[in-house]
Amino acid sequence: MKSIYAIAFVMMTLLSYGQKSSLLQNVNVRAKELKHKLNKTGDSLIFNSDKVIEKVEIYNSNFEKKFTVNSYSAKIPLTYMPSGRYVTEVKLRGKLILITLLVEENMIPEPYESNPKSHITKTKPFKREPNSFRTIASKSKTSNLNESHNLFGSSRSKSSGIKSPNLETVKPKIIAPIKLPKKDVRFYWIVRNINKGQSSSKVMRMGEKDEVDRMIEQNKIDRQSAAGKRNELIIWEVYDASKFMKFQRLNADYANAKEADCFNVIPIYNSGN
Repeated sequence: MKSIYAIAFVMMTLLSYGQKSSLLQNVNVRAKELKHKLNKTGDSLIFNSDKVIEKVEIYNSNFEKKFTVNSYSAKIPLTYMPSGRYVTEVKLRGKLILITLLVEENMIPEPYESNPKSHITKTKPFKREPNSFRTIASKSKTSNLNESHNLFGSSRSKSSGIKSPNLETVKPKIIAPIKLPKKDVRFYWIVRNINKGQSSSKVMRMGEKDEVDRMIEQNKIDRQSAAGKRNELIIWEVYDASKFMKFQRLNADYANAKEADCFNVIPIYNSGN
């Protein structure tokens, strides 16, 4: 009887460990060439593609990790990631694929261990110095604080000899007028209408800066011809891809929105204007 309980306990332990994270598959036709899944323990993302995977970026409003791949396959560790919902951005040659990642269990180890070296020896792909364990763990916890310091110019080069001002000495009346920094543009939402007279097509997708620049230049050239004048191109800046896609699904008239925190409601380019 004890052996049965022991087996059941081991199976439950393995099951709970395997549920550290979950991946919402991107079933879009354009994403079929990228095979993506979690490993059995749920602590790594596995990618395989016929095209070269250039880079992988995992982020949300409080966390960000970037990986340079330049290969046809990749295994991305999810260690040191707090629980939450993340956007996984995979850049292929000429294509950007977005996947939603849910980290259901906090993957940041306890900051104080009796023997931190044991963690380092187990993680074979990452050869770190004994002190790097605490350094990485502390970086993810203090990133928000460092960013807030930079807003007020508190960080200074050590070589300059200028000491950083103490934030506690800054009076509220000085902080109040300071404007928040401009939101980072992660990528762009592209809506393209191609009219060929008897037929027409509409394409909506995400794109990066270099691709958007090429499309704008091409559209300007096309509109100089009689046939190309009917082609339309509208491009918006997107701050948060996950929130924008949800906003777009829930608001059919998103193109005429007056305000939104996930994208710039004023298009950076509109061939119709």
